[in-house]
Amino acid sequence: MSRAASAPPAARTVAPLVFVVALLSASGCRRDRPVPRDLAPGTFRLTPQTLSAGSDNFLGLPARWRYKTIDAPTDAAEDDGARFAAPGVDDSKWPTLDLRLPEGLPRAGESERVVWLRLHLTVDKALFGRALAVIVAHFEPLRVYLDGRRLADFRDREMWGETPVWVRFRRSEHVVAIRLRTRYSVKLARMFGYSGVAFSVCTPKTARWWSNIRAGGRRLHYFAIGLASAMALIHLLLFIFIRREERLVSGGDGPTPEAVRVNLYHAIAIVGVVVMAYSTITSASGPTVPQLMRYMYAFSVGVAVAVLGGIRMIYALYPDAAKAPYGSARQRFWLFFALMLPTALLSPWIPRTVLYVAVGLTLVDQTLVLLRALIAHSRGALTIAIGALVWAGLSAVSMLIDSQVLSFEQMPPYVYLYGFLTLIGSVSLTLARSAARDRRDLARQLLEIRELSESTLAQQRELSLERVARQALEAESERKKLQLAEAETRAALYAEVEQVNRELRDATGMLVQSEKMAALGGLVAGVAHEVNTPMGAIRSMQDSLSRALARLTQQLAADHPALASDAAVSESLASVAAARAAIAREADRIEEIVKRLRSFARLDQAALKAVDVAETIDDALALARHQIGPDVTVERDIGELPKLRCYPRQLGQLFLHLLVNAGQALEGVDDGTIWVNARHDSDAKAIVVRVRDNGPGVPADLRERLFEPRVGRGGGSGLGLAVCRRIAAEHGGSIEHVSDDRDEGGATFELRLPIDEARA
Repeated sequence: MSRAASAPPAARTVAPLVFVVALLSASGCRRDRPVPRDLAPGTFRLTPQTLSAGSDNFLGLPARWRYKTIDAPTDAAEDDGARFAAPGVDDSKWPTLDLRLPEGLPRAGESERVVWLRLHLTVDKALFGRALAVIVAHFEPLRVYLDGRRLADFRDREMWGETPVWVRFRRSEHVVAIRLRTRYSVKLARMFGYSGVAFSVCTPKTARWWSNIRAGGRRLHYFAIGLASAMALIHLLLFIFIRREERLVSGGDGPTPEAVRVNLYHAIAIVGVVVMAYSTITSASGPTVPQLMRYMYAFSVGVAVAVLGGIRMIYALYPDAAKAPYGSARQRFWLFFALMLPTALLSPWIPRTVLYVAVGLTLVDQTLVLLRALIAHSRGALTIAIGALVWAGLSAVSMLIDSQVLSFEQMPPYVYLYGFLTLIGSVSLTLARSAARDRRDLARQLLEIRELSESTLAQQRELSLERVARQALEAESERKKLQLAEAETRAALYAEVEQVNRELRDATGMLVQSEKMAALGGLVAGVAHEVNTPMGAIRSMQDSLSRALARLTQQLAADHPALASDAAVSESLASVAAARAAIAREADRIEEIVKRLRSFARLDQAALKAVDVAETIDDALALARHQIGPDVTVERDIGELPKLRCYPRQLGQLFLHLLVNAGQALEGVDDGTIWVNARHDSDAKAIVVRVRDNGPGVPADLRERLFEPRVGRGGGSGLGLAVCRRIAAEHGGSIEHVSDDRDEGGATFELRLPIDEARA
C-alpha cells in the first residue's frame, strides 16, 4: 500500500498521516462501505467498476475474509502450513472478518500466533489479461498466495509491502490466501487501538496516482519540518538577544520578565511540533514495529512539549486574560505539566486516549484565554485567533478525509500541515508586530528626545546671547520667588496657628464641660448632703406628729366622747391625718431623689469599680428628667446585664449626655418618645445600649462630623456627643450613629462597652 500509512489514528488531532488510518481504519469513525449482499462470506467479485473506485480501493477489498488461527509453527515446519493456501481447502466453516475495518485479528494473550486469511475471488472477463497491481499494507510479516502459489513474501521489512505485485488474471475463479504472523498484534492494539492487514487490487493508473500523493505528502512534511525548525531557531535567537538587551537596559541580572520569555516559549512549542512531524514521517518510512513504537513514543513527548510550550506562551502573551477564577495561570500551568508530561512518558503502557484527553483540557483552557483576550481587544489576539481557526478548519478537513466523508481525489490529505504552519505563522507574526511596535515606540521616544535636545540647544544659544538680561530677570524672579515663599510660609503658619487655636478651643470646651460635670457632681453631692439634715428633722417630726395624732384621737375618745364625735373635730383630725400622709409620701420621694443624686455624683467612686449598668442608666434618667421635659415619654427596656468594671462617674456622664441629646432633639415634637434598650451580647462579650428618639433625625451634611467638638445635632454646646465618644473610647468601647428611620423619623445611637470578665 503506502509507507505513509503508519501514524496512529489519535494523531489526527495534531499531525496525522491520514491515509494510514484510511488503510487500517482502527478508529471506527470513517464511513463504512457495505459488503455487497449478493456475495457469500469469503467471496468477492472483481469487476471494472470495483477498480474505478479510485482511492477507496486502498481501504482493502470490500469483502469479508475467512480466517483460521493456529499456534505459531517452528521455522522448520513453516512450509507445512502452506496447505491452507491451496484452492481445495474447505474453509466454509471458518469465521469471517472485514480487513477494511479490522474487527481485531484473533489474539491469545502475549503469545505468538499465525492467522490464515482466505478469499475466493471471481474475476470479470473484461479484466482478463490486464496488468493489475496487488498492494498489501500490514504491520507484521506475511505471505500472499494466489491459487496455492506464493505471490509475495514480505519479511525483510516487518511493516509495509510497499512495492506492488503485478498479476494478470486468465480465468474467473481464484483463491487469495494470506499467512500473517501476529507477533506484535497485542502490543499494537494496546498502543494504537488496532493491528491487521489490508489487501487491495488496483489499476496501474491508480497505483501511480497514490504514489504521487505519498511522495507529495513526504515533501510537504519535510518542508514543514524545515520551515518550523527555522522559525524555532529565529525565535530562540530573538529570546537570547532581547533578554540581553533587557538586562543591559535594566542594569541588573534579575529574573527575565515573562514578556521577554514569549519567544522562548514559542520556540519550545515549535520544537514539539517538529518532533511530532518528524516522528510521524519517519514512522511512515517502513520501520520495524519496535522502531514504530519508539517513533510514536517520541511523538507523544513532542505533543506534550508543544502543548506545554503553547500554554506558557499564551499565558505570557496575555497575562490579564490568563487570570481565571479556577486558579492562577502559574497554578494551571504546573497542573497541566504534572498531568501531561507523565502521561506522555508513560504512553507505551497506558491508552493514548489519556494523553489526548489531557491535550483537550489544555486546548479548552487556551481557547478561554484567547476568547478573553479577544473580548479585551488585546494586541494580536485576532491574528492568533484567525490562525487557530484556520488550523482547526484544516485539521477538521483532514479528519473528514480520514473518515471518508471527503475522498483523496477531492482534497489533498495533508492540509492539516498548512493549518499548523498558519498557526505558527500567526503567532510569529503577532510576536514580530509586537516587537516592531515596541521598536517603533522606542524610535518615537528617541525622536522626541532628539527634538527636545535640539530645542534645548537653541534655547541655550539664545540665552547665551541675552545673558545679562536673563540674569536681571532671574534676580527679579528669585526675589518674587522669595516673596512668594515667604507669603506661603506665613499662610502656612497662620493656618497652623488657626488649627492650634481651634484644637485649643475644643480642648478648653471639653475641659470646661468636664469641669462643669465635676462641679455638678460636687454640687449634687453637697445638695444631697444638705437635704439629708432637714429630711431627718422632717422624718422625725412626721413620726412625732403621727404618734401625737394617735394619742390625741385616743384621749378624745376616752375623755370627751361627745367632742370626739363632733363632725368639725373629726374633719379636722382627718385633715391632719391626710397632711401627715402627704408629708410621708413626699418625704419618700425626696429621699429617692437624693439617693439618685448621690448615686449619680459617686464622689467616693472615682476609681475603677464593677457597677450595675441598669442602675447607672436609671440614675441618669432621674437626673435628666427635668431637661427632657414632662411631655416626653421614656420607654425603658433593659435586660439582665452583668457587672461592668468602669469609672462610675464617667459612665453616668455618658448616659446623661445621650439622654439630654435625645431630649433636645424632641423639642417642639408632639408625642415625643425616647427608647432606651440595653442587652448583653454574649458572643461579642459586650454590653450594647441603644438610645433612639422619634425626632427630626440627623441632617445628612452632619453625619460624617457628628462626633466632632462643637458640631452635635445642632443644639446645646455641641460637646455632648464628643464627650460620649471620648468616654466610650477610654473604656475600650465605641459609640456610633447607626441609622435614621425615615418612616418614623428620629435617630439611633448604639453604645458598645466590652466586658472584662477577668477584672469584673
